[in-house]
Amino acid sequence: MSGEQNVEDSAVAEETPQTLSEALKEAQEKPKSVLWLIFLLSAFFCLGAYDFAVNVEENLCDMTYMFELPSYLQLRPLASSRKFPQYGLYVYGEGELVKVTR
Repeated sequence: MSGEQNVEDSAVAEETPQTLSEALKEAQEKPKSVLWLIFLLSAFFCLGAYDFAVNVEENLCDMTYMFELPSYLQLRPLASSRKFPQYGLYVYGEGELVKVTR
């Protein structure tokens, strides 16, 4: 039995350095890939934060004002107005536009 055990131990001993070296290589490669991933995500986050903070476009909106008083004209009642009397159809206009639509 001791002879068989020695053969098995020597086989394990021969395989162990290869598997240990492979395991070490894999263990060294994994942190590198994780570090690169963390670095890339951090770089993209920083780039986005920089763009958000610095790339502000100018406000080009202008205020609009009503030049005349608004008017609402009710259009002639529709057939559906009997069924729904609380609703109506109105036209919105200001100044001269109201006079034309009457």
